[in-house]
Amino acid sequence: MKKLTTKDIVLMSLLIGLNVVLSRILSINTWSIKIGFTFLTIYIAAYIYGVTGGVIVAAVGDIIGSLLFPTGPYFPGFTLTSILTGLLFGLLLKRNNDTKIIILTSIINEFIINLLINTFWIHYVSNASYVVLLSTRVFQAIIKCIVEIISIKALVKFMPSFERRIKE
Repeated sequence: MKKLTTKDIVLMSLLIGLNVVLSRILSINTWSIKIGFTFLTIYIAAYIYGVTGGVIVAAVGDIIGSLLFPTGPYFPGFTLTSILTGLLFGLLLKRNNDTKIIILTSIINEFIINLLINTFWIHYVSNASYVVLLSTRVFQAIIKCIVEIISIKALVKFMPSFERRIKE
C-alpha cells in the first residue's frame, strides 16, 4: 500500500464510522445472530486500498463499535473474524469484478469465516452447544451470502468512478 494522504485517512475514517453505524445501529443483532451490511464498508476499503485498507476498516470498526455499543464484554475473537474478512476481501476483491470471484469470496466469508469461526466464538463465550448454534445460523449464512453477492455485484459497477472522484 502506498503512503496514505490526508484524503485517504479521511475516507478510511468515514468508512470506519459507516462500518460502526451499519454494524451497531442499522443491523439486526441478537446474541447468536447478526444481519447487517458492514461488509460493504470493508469491500470499499479493500477495493481502493487493498488488504491494508480492508483490515484497518474491519478491525477498527469492530473495536470502536464494540466499545461504543457493547452487546457484552469485548472479545477479541470477533475482531479477528473481522480482520479475516478484510484480508479476504483485500486479497480476492481488490479491483476485481469477476462474478465467480465475488461468489467464491462471499461463500468463504459467510460459511467459513462468519458461520464456522464466529459460531465457535459465540460457543466459546456463551458455553452454548456449537452444533445447536451452527444449526440455527446456517439459514442466516445462506441469506447473507446471497445478499452479499448481490450487493457487491451492484456496488462493483460504481467503484471505478467512485475511486476516480475521490482521487481527484
